[in-house]
Amino acid sequence: MKRFSIASLHAVAKDRKPGYVDAVLAQAKTVTETHVELDDATFAYLRSRYTLGRPRPEPDIGPGPGTELKKLLASIGIHATPTCKCNKMAKQMNEWGPESLNHIEEIVDVMEETAKARGLPFVRLGGKALVRLACMRARHNEL
Repeated sequence: MKRFSIASLHAVAKDRKPGYVDAVLAQAKTVTETHVELDDATFAYLRSRYTLGRPRPEPDIGPGPGTELKKLLASIGIHATPTCKCNKMAKQMNEWGPESLNHIEEIVDVMEETAKARGLPFVRLGGKALVRLACMRARHNEL
């Protein structure tokens, strides 16, 4: 775990790409009004993603419901880290294609496990809704 002050976060932000502070605060666990914590993997990912210079590229997993789910989650500030199972599951979902809905419990299990590891709240019904929406979007894109 990395624990640091919000003031130091803002001080470092001048050497980072725009959006760094918001991204960190979205993923951080608030310890006090002045300090936050991030797990090591999320910290390393955000640091590499927002460091000036070449950004860390997202793996190309192709089109499909897994890619659509990643887009939906990214729109609310949730991104894959190097140590989570997100990219592996997204790739698997793309391979399953529309059949991903037959594996919805397995997909939502990974989402729940990842949320708990990051200290984020998780509602299974919401996770299932996101998977269904991702599958619908993937089908629409195929047309």
